[in-house]
Amino acid sequence: MELKKLLKSTLILTSIVTTGAILQNATVANADGTSYEDAKHAKTTSDLTFIKSETPTPPTPPGPTPEPEPGEEPKPAPNPQPNPQGGELMLSYASNLNFGKQLKSDTNFFAKADKGSNGTEFLPFIGVEDNRGSERKGWKLTAKQDTPFNSTKDNKKQLNGATITFSNLFYNDEAGAPKAASGDVVLTSDAKDLATADTTTGIGRWSLGLGKLEEGIVNHTADKDGKMTPVKGLVTKGVKLSIPNTSVKESDTYTTTITYELIADPTA
Repeated sequence: MELKKLLKSTLILTSIVTTGAILQNATVANADGTSYEDAKHAKTTSDLTFIKSETPTPPTPPGPTPEPEPGEEPKPAPNPQPNPQGGELMLSYASNLNFGKQLKSDTNFFAKADKGSNGTEFLPFIGVEDNRGSERKGWKLTAKQDTPFNSTKDNKKQLNGATITFSNLFYNDEAGAPKAASGDVVLTSDAKDLATADTTTGIGRWSLGLGKLEEGIVNHTADKDGKMTPVKGLVTKGVKLSIPNTSVKESDTYTTTITYELIADPTA
């Protein structure tokens, strides 16, 4: 009888020890999702959910931010106003090109610095934003000049032979940058490529710089005797307007428009 009791007690003890060993090796999960393999290991989860947003993001001009002159207060950051027509693939910004008030005797003119509502000047640029998912196959940015330069007083009068040339186009030197067109791009009524991106480049926000800012003549002013004095300011030689000597020029403002187009998946 004592032997039976002893055996029974031994079996019960063995069962308890074995069960304890099984519980000790099991992974235990808490209500918060963290799991514990044993006393020295823990496994947690991390997650992030992306939502579709077509709200325009303020674009950023390319290139370095100019340092203030000694004794000069730092200027506010440039604030170009984005395209209000949002989308996951969008042209976020396009600079107007202003060549100032110039003398008829000159033939080459360079675009002035762009300027935001806070007065800070910045390099003219074209902004693109691409927030599409895995279905994207790149994009292409093109530009064309819609009409000749026409007089605002009489649109039948034109600057014959006037051309706009883009050069030294660039993106900031960062991984995944789109490819800017090299050399000179002379605008015509046919669309010309300015930049391209493939499946691995051009994702997110990118700004195509049109040359670089440097000092140049932005205007001319006349004194009381009619003598003209050049006014210096910031211009980019990456945007040049050339007018032949043979082109007749009225004392007037001449205008044209440039159409930029962002083409999705150009090789699809």
